[in-house]
Amino acid sequence: MHERNYERTMTITSMDDMGNKKEPPKLFGLPVKHGVSRLNLFAILLSPLLMMIISTYLNAAVVLMLSDGYYNIDQADKGAIAGKLVSYSLPPTVAFTLVVGYVYDIFGRRWTLYISFMLASTLMFFIPRTAPVVFPSLLLVRMGVVLALVPPVASPLVADYLDKSAIRKGAALIGVGFIIGEIICIGGLFTIT
Repeated sequence: MHERNYERTMTITSMDDMGNKKEPPKLFGLPVKHGVSRLNLFAILLSPLLMMIISTYLNAAVVLMLSDGYYNIDQADKGAIAGKLVSYSLPPTVAFTLVVGYVYDIFGRRWTLYISFMLASTLMFFIPRTAPVVFPSLLLVRMGVVLALVPPVASPLVADYLDKSAIRKGAALIGVGFIIGEIICIGGLFTIT
């Protein structure tokens, strides 16, 4: 078997005037690409955090509205209906996840994330206005919110901002964003609504 030459595959971020490899700059202990700011690193954390807040609140709000009689459903079926709303939203989400990279290539990071969060927030406004019809009104609006939240989940921010040696740590930063978003939603938003 042939051994992999790690020296040859190592990422060279830049070279000095003498042709020697320079270490990538670091922010908060993470090697980053040149030109990356603290705000860019914060975006890696903020994107999944906001997505988690919106999606957790969406799921809870739909279940609560199904329970409170906003919709013309039998209360004994509310669990099954909530499950169908989630299940029917999954196939389009998977399909969009496969092509969201092209959306980033066309519109760029900033516009894709901006449109994504604005669309999800706008569609959240329409959820109570779908009453009393669950299918297809509530389902379509819920699908729209979930599809709008695909870009933050599949964002290229880690690969764009971090040096190749820090990709794994960047993936952990995304996980931290998910956890913090869940804590804020459950510990903060649910207590005030």
